[in-house]
Amino acid sequence: MTTISRNFLFFIIVAASAWYLNNNLLVVSNIEQFMPADIRDKNAQVLIEKSQKGLSANLILAQISGSNDKELSRLSRALKLNLEKKNVV
Repeated sequence: MTTISRNFLFFIIVAASAWYLNNNLLVVSNIEQFMPADIRDKNAQVLIEKSQKGLSANLILAQISGSNDKELSRLSRALKLNLEKKNVV
């Protein structure tokens, strides 16, 4: 099998996989889809509502690691300044 044939076969497999996933993959981001329909506990209902619409719904955590403490501190401050400059924080 030549290199061109292998590349063509690989392309066909990737294209077929992409087509299959596009037509059959269902991505659900709503936590209510995973919860029972008849929740009677008010605390659970409030927890679900707050997790979707509260402040924590848009929370993103980032970890900076792999260096000494001074470098990590410098990176953390630079990230904070960059986010403040872009008005994200």
